[in-house]
Amino acid sequence: MEVNIFKNEKNLLEVGMKGLDKAVVQAIVEKLNDDKSVDFVAYKTTHPLVGYPVLVLKTKRKDAMPLLVETVDSVEKEVDEFVKKFKSAVKE
Repeated sequence: MEVNIFKNEKNLLEVGMKGLDKAVVQAIVEKLNDDKSVDFVAYKTTHPLVGYPVLVLKTKRKDAMPLLVETVDSVEKEVDEFVKKFKSAVKE
């Protein structure tokens, strides 16, 4: 995966994520939407066929970059837990 940071201001972040599936980006967006300090979050695709997702995050008070990192870590933990539970269920 390749990460390109297009904007990195205190309350505004625009990050391109080449090689990351849009479903993962959508999970990050949904988790960020649950945070009350988020004013706006969405992603766009640079091109429908060959493009990559670009996440746009605007916060009210929190710094955008640490919030994104925290959210990505949280989504990663949830996915890891799901994988463990799924493998356990398949073995039974």
